[in-house]
Amino acid sequence: SPFTSFTFADRTTRLVWTTFTDSQIDIDVEDDLGWAYLIGILDQFHRGGITLVRLDAVGYAIKRAGTSCFMLPETFAFIDRLTAACHDREMKVLVEIHGHHLDQLEIARRVDLVYDFALPPLTLDALYRRDATNLKRWVAMRPTNAINVLDTHDGIGVIDVGADANGNPGLLSPEEIDNLVETIHLQSRGQSKQATGAAANNLDLYQVNCTFLDALGGRETDYLIARALQFFAPGVPQVYYVGLLGGTNDMELLARTGVGRDINRHYFSVAEIE
Repeated sequence: SPFTSFTFADRTTRLVWTTFTDSQIDIDVEDDLGWAYLIGILDQFHRGGITLVRLDAVGYAIKRAGTSCFMLPETFAFIDRLTAACHDREMKVLVEIHGHHLDQLEIARRVDLVYDFALPPLTLDALYRRDATNLKRWVAMRPTNAINVLDTHDGIGVIDVGADANGNPGLLSPEEIDNLVETIHLQSRGQSKQATGAAANNLDLYQVNCTFLDALGGRETDYLIARALQFFAPGVPQVYYVGLLGGTNDMELLARTGVGRDINRHYFSVAEIE
């Protein structure tokens, strides 16, 4: 359920909207109080010298009964409004959305920066099949005002290369996505399968949890090719700390927490770093 029951100060019990967890309560961004709260944060950022604001999971900001509540026309209008408020305060806007590539292209036209979450799965697809056709097609159309990632604190997204609910085709076919996911599981010796979807207590049906090095079977040459593609694609490369240090799947941490994403969140000791 997207709702959590809370007892308020007046002792009434009400349902509040918690899209992700019960420790993250959604703000009604269309309410005057909700908007004032956001503007207050932006003002504090501006006073502190912040120059870049990341809108995390902003695709879920607007709620409408009878819809998916994801990337609605009103969502784009809200992003426009918040971006204008940031620009008024001399701050750039980076939008974080996992979704169809056409949504990414539309968002990229409206804000300063977007994440290229399609690059990681397409890079794996090219290296697995030794065929860069799908990757080249994306490079020809992708936004250049992008943060280029291979790995992040979350998993390797597959929803970003898939079709949308309206039937618009993705950058990979359903069969190609199935092959990609199964190959990640194969290359990681089944470790990614233990951390993905219903196998872990976080239901990440739109991503595969695995380090990028393990997704490439530990092959350093393929890994360096992937990093070269990330660095030479137009945009700003962002290297996740586990990837920077050549980290591998932390099965011990996964077993301890049961949280699938922890497979790629190893706690490095000073000795390991050295």
